[in-house]
Amino acid sequence: MWFQSKVLAHQFLRYLDWFLWKPHLAHSRSGLAVEEAGLVLLFAHSSTLAREYPGIDPALQSNKRISVSLAAKRLHGLVLDSGQMFSFWYLVGRPSARRGFPPGLEIRSGQMISSPGGGLCQVANMLHWSALNLGLEVVERHRHSWDLFPDQSRTVPFGSGATVFYNYRDFRFRNTSGQKLILSSIVDENTLTIRFLSDAPLSYAVRVREEDHKFY
Repeated sequence: MWFQSKVLAHQFLRYLDWFLWKPHLAHSRSGLAVEEAGLVLLFAHSSTLAREYPGIDPALQSNKRISVSLAAKRLHGLVLDSGQMFSFWYLVGRPSARRGFPPGLEIRSGQMISSPGGGLCQVANMLHWSALNLGLEVVERHRHSWDLFPDQSRTVPFGSGATVFYNYRDFRFRNTSGQKLILSSIVDENTLTIRFLSDAPLSYAVRVREEDHKFY
């Protein structure tokens, strides 16, 4: 009961924040087929959705693909004008069963549970990695308590993920590139691909490097 009351209080504050920041939040979508519009590809990253983990119900993995697909459709074609803010939950909305989000794996207080929309953190992870590689200003990002990425064939540094929990643990970044950005998010078979495109190349270069990581 206490946990739910705390969640409702945080959610109310987030709704108020959205109301105040609405003029600055990105929400319009491109009417173009972004892959065929002759735009410049600025950054792209792909990630496998379903992986085999010991003791995890395979159905939860299948459900994650459904939830990620729903979120990807809400984000696909998003236009971010220069200076606009991206808010994950403002765009994706509540991951409820009524909206078609099935139960998926979620980690809460160190425990693995089943919850509608479980697995959406993978979308936020990829968006955070994209924002870093584009040199955009990350305004809000919450770390995972565990790093669940597999060590084998790993392509991103440790600790580079972003956890989300509706709606007060959001992932937000500001388009500080100085030009319009268009987001493409597509689920194909067992892969999520995130792309950022624009009318022209960036006027700067970004390199993300991991240094001195340690295991504890």
